[in-house]
Amino acid sequence: MLTDTVGFVRKLPHQLVEAFKSTLEVVNDADLLGIPIRLTVGGKGLKNGVVEMKLRRNGEQGEIALGSLVADVAALVEAEVARVNAKAVPMPFEG
Repeated sequence: MLTDTVGFVRKLPHQLVEAFKSTLEVVNDADLLGIPIRLTVGGKGLKNGVVEMKLRRNGEQGEIALGSLVADVAALVEAEVARVNAKAVPMPFEG
């Protein structure tokens, strides 16, 4: 789910928003369980052209440039999904 609480998304170029939405569509809800990535969009960050990022798993923090936001967040999600999948234990499923 993409929530625009401060009107930030409306100000982004349409193609950037669509690219971000399409990135989210390829990752289903099950893959996202346990992979919260907090993105904080604030006035100071916007003036500096960045969004703050924090991974809940280990507290890693950083800033992502607006120009590479979609690609960088997609890479974070892919890396976290790979990390979770590497730890996953196959379970037999009988339907």
